Amino acid sequence: IVNQLLCIIGQPGLDIDSIVKSIKAPAAAEAPKAAAPAATAFVSSTPQTLIKAEALAYTNGNLEEIKTNINVIRTRAGLAGTEAEDIESLKLAIENERRHEFAYEGQRWQDLIRTKRATSVLGIDENSTLFPIPLSEMQTNKLMKQNPGY
Repeated sequence: IVNQLLCIIGQPGLDIDSIVKSIKAPAAAEAPKAAAPAATAFVSSTPQTLIKAEALAYTNGNLEEIKTNINVIRTRAGLAGTEAEDIESLKLAIENERRHEFAYEGQRWQDLIRTKRATSVLGIDENSTLFPIPLSEMQTNKLMKQNPGY
């Protein structure tokens, strides 16, 4: 292949596509052609199930339906059903399921911010949960005030 490439490069007027097309691999190196497998998409239903359970919990939905959604995840994982009985304990159960199901996926921080539990769980100041407003936005809107702590 190197000899072919050196010979081809010396020819005037060739573009890179024609160079690549003209290089032939040795016959011994050619692998038998097999049919490509059909593309398969895999979508986990876990996020949707937990989103539904959380939405029901934060809108004071049906307790049994919330428990059913949590238990779908727990049963798939080989765990016993949740023992949570009221809205607040169901919210914590959902939070814990998300914590385990999405470990190392970087979602925990957003979960704690969304549920307004970051300060109590992590023992941090509320100002630490805010990001700075970009300088360009501050200069565009003179009435805007920077988030506390920045």
